[in-house]
Amino acid sequence: ASLQKGPGGFVRDSRRLLNIRSFATLLVGMVFIQFSFGCIMPVLPLYLQQLAGGAEIISLAGLVFALRGLTSASASIFAGKWSSRYGAKKTMICALLGTGVFLVAQGSATDVTSLAVVTVVGGVSFGAIRPLANVMIAEIVPADDRGKAFGITTSASAFGFAAGPVVGAYVGADHGFPAAFYLTSLLFVATAAWVWWSLESRSASSVE
Repeated sequence: ASLQKGPGGFVRDSRRLLNIRSFATLLVGMVFIQFSFGCIMPVLPLYLQQLAGGAEIISLAGLVFALRGLTSASASIFAGKWSSRYGAKKTMICALLGTGVFLVAQGSATDVTSLAVVTVVGGVSFGAIRPLANVMIAEIVPADDRGKAFGITTSASAFGFAAGPVVGAYVGADHGFPAAFYLTSLLFVATAAWVWWSLESRSASSVE
């Protein structure tokens, strides 16, 4: 279906895309995923500082985030291959559950080294999620509508990511930094369950 022009057309196109049940389900999932990512962002460097016992960890924190970026980028490269072999839905669920496991390990870390190692290795599951979501959108949404679908997903995800740090900081301050990791892990497991039970992947050619 061709995209409509103008504000009214944008609204009609958005409604039409949201009427695709699988896309609406994936959109909700992506909001929760980005919200969960946001929850942990303000907590991780502070938790590193706490485990370091007040020692200077700016250089270490920078190294940890840089290495996690590399593992995430590596996972992004292979995400398409994994989705082709095992299916995008199954691979996404594995990535979500894997991220949940790594978050529990992060919250249970007792020293800087273990937290740093788990954070870096956890970048593998972390980095696979976004490209897998793009693969699933391509499977669900007709080719002519994919640009708008990506735009809607990005905008909605941004709202989730913006709200996450507020909740993460509150939980970390009131209940301790590990609690923020455990809460975020539960959110990822819940999102995996949501995708498993609610999402019906189908090829774009079957979408009217």
